[in-house]
Amino acid sequence: MEDMYFKYYLTLIQWRIQSSILVAFAAYAAAAPGSIKVRNTGGYTAVFRVEFDHGGKKESRSSGDFTLGVNKAITIPDGAKNIFVKVEEYWIGRQKTTVFTKSYSSAVTKVSRDQLHHFKLLRSRFVLFEVLRISTMNYSLPYHPFATELELSGVGRELKYVVFENQLLAYTVGLVYVVLVFSLQTWMKNRKPFKLKLFSISWNFFLFVVNTIGFCRMIVHIVFVLRIEGFHSSVCNDEINEKDAVALFWSSLFPFVKIIELGDTFLIVLQKRFLATFYWTHHLFALLVTWYIFPFFTSATEWFGLLIYFNHIPIYFLATIKSLGIKLPKKYSTGLMISEVGHMVSGIALCSAIFYLIFTHQYCDTSLLNNFVLMVAYVTCLILSAYLLYYRFLRTTKNSDMKSTNNDIPTDKNSPEMSA
Repeated sequence: MEDMYFKYYLTLIQWRIQSSILVAFAAYAAAAPGSIKVRNTGGYTAVFRVEFDHGGKKESRSSGDFTLGVNKAITIPDGAKNIFVKVEEYWIGRQKTTVFTKSYSSAVTKVSRDQLHHFKLLRSRFVLFEVLRISTMNYSLPYHPFATELELSGVGRELKYVVFENQLLAYTVGLVYVVLVFSLQTWMKNRKPFKLKLFSISWNFFLFVVNTIGFCRMIVHIVFVLRIEGFHSSVCNDEINEKDAVALFWSSLFPFVKIIELGDTFLIVLQKRFLATFYWTHHLFALLVTWYIFPFFTSATEWFGLLIYFNHIPIYFLATIKSLGIKLPKKYSTGLMISEVGHMVSGIALCSAIFYLIFTHQYCDTSLLNNFVLMVAYVTCLILSAYLLYYRFLRTTKNSDMKSTNNDIPTDKNSPEMSA
């Protein structure tokens, strides 16, 4: 029996190698005018070609070579017919091997689920060539006021590849972050707090500006896509995101902003202020999840980035005010917690919408696993945020009512509400 299973797996692996298909792509044909895009998610160098009839002549276009994590698109002119797609890969020690072909007699607007081409090997992550939803977008771009040369330079695409190729960096940074937090707390135990008022003001104001600009750039992009193609394309079709250099820059910058925001914790520790466990674990959790899912999310990344940029604007604005030495009523801190809960609810709703699109067999340019990871992250943070909101506001209100009749109730000076 064991020999039979061994031979079965040996044959499967041998066939797997001989077929020279270890690279997974996602390709979709577009209604004319539109494009055909192939994404390389397997790690081997590939090239794809498109042939079509246009104006009584047969034309051929090639994508050029592209490697892991790179998207390539070929524009199809208006009126193109008899579209033929061919994808090839470079195999070790061999010439180019054709791994996918598909013909379209005329322009297509949507391909049903039963037309998808699946190829499952030992691991379910290997999916070969899915013919997906067509984009009819004409690639006009939204207008971003006062866009800088840096934003328009296309560096956002490079930042995205940096994240994709260096995902382990987040785990290294996270480990160093945790070690430094506890080490600094121990080191500061018998020392006076540092006077970092000016630096704290500059730090919080800088992050307030970054999040404000990020939100303004992202909202222009998302409103534009919603107006042109609707909600589905805004979360599931990354065509316009690859073209909009400004929005791509700010969505690609987001993972690096999560690293910068870790500095908040060190400011708290060095000034010997109360550091809630929820605070530093939330920073760490957000960093790891962002760097894990970001390279595989496209359009959805714009939405999640928008939500977080928006949520952080009042947080860093009020932090700047507090750094100036201005005392704020507790209702502002409570408002921030309510905003945090609203952010988590919005994230869960967005993940649920993506799940719906996937399970109803509609094209969505993301994976089930990554959306699941993000959903778990949002649900976890919602539970913690809701608990903290209750602890800071509802429970405190009850204690205040009790104090009016009993002044002997002790106050926990280390509780979150005392450190607000």
